[in-house]
Amino acid sequence: MICDRCGRLLNRATGRCVCEAYGGNAPAPVATTHPPPEAPRPVSAAAAFAVLDVSERPVRPARPAPPPPAPAPPPPPPLPSSAPGPLGAPVGTVSRVRMGRRRVDAVTYDNALVLAGRARGKKAAAARARLSAGQLAGLEESNRLIPGSAVDEVLVREDKVGGRACLKLTSGERVVLSWWGPHNRGVEAENLLADAFPGRVDQDDPAVVQRIFKAIAGLALVVAVMVAVVFAASSLLASEPPPPAPPAPPVTVPPAEQALRDQLGPACGPWMAFAEGVAAADRPNPAALRPVVDGLRGPFDAAAAASADYTAARDEVVYLQDYARRPADAAARESVSRVGYAIRQVSQACAGALSSS
Repeated sequence: MICDRCGRLLNRATGRCVCEAYGGNAPAPVATTHPPPEAPRPVSAAAAFAVLDVSERPVRPARPAPPPPAPAPPPPPPLPSSAPGPLGAPVGTVSRVRMGRRRVDAVTYDNALVLAGRARGKKAAAARARLSAGQLAGLEESNRLIPGSAVDEVLVREDKVGGRACLKLTSGERVVLSWWGPHNRGVEAENLLADAFPGRVDQDDPAVVQRIFKAIAGLALVVAVMVAVVFAASSLLASEPPPPAPPAPPVTVPPAEQALRDQLGPACGPWMAFAEGVAAADRPNPAALRPVVDGLRGPFDAAAAASADYTAARDEVVYLQDYARRPADAAARESVSRVGYAIRQVSQACAGALSSS
């Protein structure tokens, strides 16, 4: 608040001014460098209600703290890269192996090899994985068990295209196995045979050049056989040529038509020579066209009077006569397609008149 007599601020604690002690003649206020006090700001209604609200409100209980997260279970121990199978289980399998004329699966065991029929489906393969060498060999009569003691040497040749293994048995027999590489991707046949016959597996000479020549020779033989079959089939299926077509009967022209052609022939000769010199997209020169088309008017009038077949050509001759007598600027504005159509119609009529009877 401001004092009305001296203009000083009242004491906030007592609400009185210092000028009261001097009878209203207080000394002038000392100038200071402090900024003047800010005017009191009005109190909002919400703040006033908040200050005057003295009602007792229930104290809200504090929210309970969230429980600490449960510790994560320890990760399971890592599985071994190759879990051991049951006792006597196969070590691996080379699928779709050709042995002579048969296709078998070469199932390798520790110190044994079983040549068994192909497993059809995942269930059959899973059941085979739990069988020992003797059990698998006894499933079918065609299955063959080759123990490690019966093998003297194994020569293996393997690449991306395929592989081949030659088993030399102690009895002198040779067992040759071959397979395609795409059917056994990721399968190392040499290592599997080394488990079946430890110490007796060796790499065979790859002989890549010999295999390439054999493949080329086989392909050439197949092509030659196919060409021979095609030629043989074509010779067997080929029939005798059809007899020649009979000669066309002579065309006879009626005497009246022949007379009209003889009448049009002398006038059509100069026209055909003139029409050949006119390009398809050009207009003929009216001065050069006038004498030629004037010579056609009389014969075509007579022909149209004798036969209605020459009426259209006669009308086009009349049109060309009118075109040949137009001024140069009017002839230049005439449609090229219209003039070309008239020339073609007259030329067709003249070509029929000049044809041999």
